[in-house]
Amino acid sequence: MKVRPDVLESIGKIAEEYNIQPLKEQKSLPADLQKARIIQAFQQILDYYIINERLPTKCRVVSERRLYKSLQTYCEDPTKRELVADYDTESIIDKAKEVHPEWFVNNEKDISEENINKVPENLKGVASSAAFQALMKGKELGGKSLFGGQFAKVKPKEQNMPDYIARRKPCEEFDETFKHLFASCQKDIKAGARTVIKFKREQHIEAGKFYVLNGILAYVADKGEAFKKGKYTNYRLRIIFINGQESDMLLRSFSTELYKTGYMVSEPENQVLPGMTITHEDQVTGWIYVLSSQSTQQDIRSIDNLHKIGFSTKPVEQRIANSENQTTYLNAPVKIEASYKCANLKTKAFESLLHLIFGEVKIDVDVPDKYGKIHKATEWFIVPIEVIMEAVPYIINGSIDNYRYNAKNQKLELI
Repeated sequence: MKVRPDVLESIGKIAEEYNIQPLKEQKSLPADLQKARIIQAFQQILDYYIINERLPTKCRVVSERRLYKSLQTYCEDPTKRELVADYDTESIIDKAKEVHPEWFVNNEKDISEENINKVPENLKGVASSAAFQALMKGKELGGKSLFGGQFAKVKPKEQNMPDYIARRKPCEEFDETFKHLFASCQKDIKAGARTVIKFKREQHIEAGKFYVLNGILAYVADKGEAFKKGKYTNYRLRIIFINGQESDMLLRSFSTELYKTGYMVSEPENQVLPGMTITHEDQVTGWIYVLSSQSTQQDIRSIDNLHKIGFSTKPVEQRIANSENQTTYLNAPVKIEASYKCANLKTKAFESLLHLIFGEVKIDVDVPDKYGKIHKATEWFIVPIEVIMEAVPYIINGSIDNYRYNAKNQKLELI
């Protein structure tokens, strides 16, 4: 419908009288970016459900209440529901419909009725014309009403797109390398071997530790090299989430989110060196481990009490994940006989002491790689696991100088 010139002239005079200024419409995000953000925001709700096994509620916890309101917007918007349908692996939308059926009622209002009430009383005469009604309904303005507010410049909504969401992607080796770590951590928490404590300092972020962010259990698998950005030191992290996703966010970004709603998980009491207690204030320096080979080669299987004593700056399970392809592990699976986390300790020096004590029974094994090149596998010792474990507390209390290892009797003896 075309608007009569006299009506347009009247509207122009009204605009001039009331100093109505045309404002530029806020630009929309590209369709692909809008879609990605809608899906990423829904993933937060999905993560919460997987961890807590329930939908978020309208409670006093800010992070949960925010997810509750976000879920409501998805349920009330058919377009959003359709967009995330393929990602709703837990049927969250269906579960929400059972709990909140009112969210799925079509409450759309008639545009013309809503907008006609916004017309000032002294303009009712102009508003009675058919042409003006067309403007009110948005037919002459591409679906945008003159008084509906679509032309008003609105402050952009603050985007809550933290680094750990924006950079998240599936973790390809989650099932093989990390899934059992999360299962063990959850088991320890339930058994009381670990505790969940409020996050306080970014210095507490270390590789091999678990954290809780917005109800989601996260594991720092790697902490990269330090680099300077301005006056601050930062690190690139590799963070694995319990839902099989991972992120490469920066340490300072991660700490910022943890300060808001985050927690950290203490170390398990049964995985630290005897006589040592690790708190959230301590600096974890690494892991001492003892492994046995599961090789099927007869020349390896025939050696009794063959153990590898080593040191790792990352959790042992992660360190040995690819042992079948590493000559240091004899290109075969290995079994963890013992693993101890150390804090505030020169772990490499601790490892060297163990090597020194059992140096007499140390052997180097020639192992061919897949190309036939021979490599020497070191740090393997012919010594019973019980004797290795006996030596550990002697090193810690400083009495190891009073002992020596008798290879013939396979015992530690007082000098």
